Amino acid sequence: MLEVMVIIFIFILFVAYVIATPQVATELQNLSTQFMSVDPESEEAISILMPFITKPGVIITAITLFSLIVPLLEEAFKPLVVWMLAGKLTSQAQGFTLGALCGAGFALVETINVSVQADGWSGLLFARIGTGAMHITASALMGAAIVSAFQEKRYLRLLGTYLLSVLLHGTWNAVALTNGFSTILAVSQPDRAQTLLTTSTIALALLTIGLITILISSNRFHRKNEDIDIVDAAPDVDDEISI
Repeated sequence: MLEVMVIIFIFILFVAYVIATPQVATELQNLSTQFMSVDPESEEAISILMPFITKPGVIITAITLFSLIVPLLEEAFKPLVVWMLAGKLTSQAQGFTLGALCGAGFALVETINVSVQADGWSGLLFARIGTGAMHITASALMGAAIVSAFQEKRYLRLLGTYLLSVLLHGTWNAVALTNGFSTILAVSQPDRAQTLLTTSTIALALLTIGLITILISSNRFHRKNEDIDIVDAAPDVDDEISI
């Protein structure tokens, strides 16, 4: 809901800008007239939209929305269950696990929503593996940090983890945007598009490996600490025998 409100706000600003700039209004009217006479999924439609899509203002707005605003909102609210139960959780490992489940659920719902609207759903689902790893890892880190803040008053760690999660999410979205833009750019600049596609695909693969590595390493760390806590909490057998 918050993301929709942000999009509506940006749209209102855009409309106000168009009204205040007659030249832009004329360009959009001409663009709309040309676009209505062609197939929206054709290369001709993409060629018509290309001058508008490649405008610096459009690119900056897209990057700001998907690589900054969306990560700021999602990384704060994805681990909502952890926020609600933080006072009842007894260890950071529990927060980590619950946060991972929150991220997995979010990624699942997001993937289902996207796959319903796509034709090549099998390829899309495969590509969403990296997105799922990003959501799970970021929310798991946040879950542990939230419990740490409630138990140990480590608020700076919570802030740092939040900024790290936003950075991971924002970087992923920026590279994914570049990957998607390369497909559009292929119509007019195939060589440049191929370079962008190859570079962004490699970057997404490396990011996926890095995210999974962070997730596994963090899981081992919290599991080890959980085992230590269990051992420390167990009664001493020798003491019981002597008693």
